[in-house]
Amino acid sequence: MEQLETTKGKSVVIPRIVNRFIVMYYDKFIGWKCEYQVFATPESATQDFIQRQEQYPNSNILYYKIVEVELEIPFVPQSSE
Repeated sequence: MEQLETTKGKSVVIPRIVNRFIVMYYDKFIGWKCEYQVFATPESATQDFIQRQEQYPNSNILYYKIVEVELEIPFVPQSSE
């Protein structure tokens, strides 16, 4: 984590690494695929996947898995120009 300068008695801490969740699913013709949309909780990833599957009832997806990944949040401070 990176701590920014103190502002009005409060310090702001920005996490450098966060845990996020992605959905991987197995298509019987293509094999494993993953969505590149990341979610903050495994529940939100599951809910989004199930809602999208209800729109396409004849899809070839046999099963899915929620995978937890660590992502780095890039922080670029604003220049003082």
